[in-house]
Amino acid sequence: MEELDNAINERNYKEIKMLAHKLKSSTAVTIGKKLMPHFELLEEKAIKDELPENALRSYQIIKSILSKGISQLEQLLETSY
Repeated sequence: MEELDNAINERNYKEIKMLAHKLKSSTAVTIGKKLMPHFELLEEKAIKDELPENALRSYQIIKSILSKGISQLEQLLETSY
């Protein structure tokens, strides 16, 4: 996520496209397809060297959901061991 965060901040469209595509696939396997449309929008806009407001909103949704998931996993690991 940090790499995507950096790419978004730097408006590195090539990196955004690559990371969005990569994360779209891996999150579909691990947490389902809920985030897929958001990754697809980021990827689509990055291909066009764009990052409009709706793509930034999608990124914030992705970041929020993944951050919550990571926190939940960390809590689970702390209580399990």
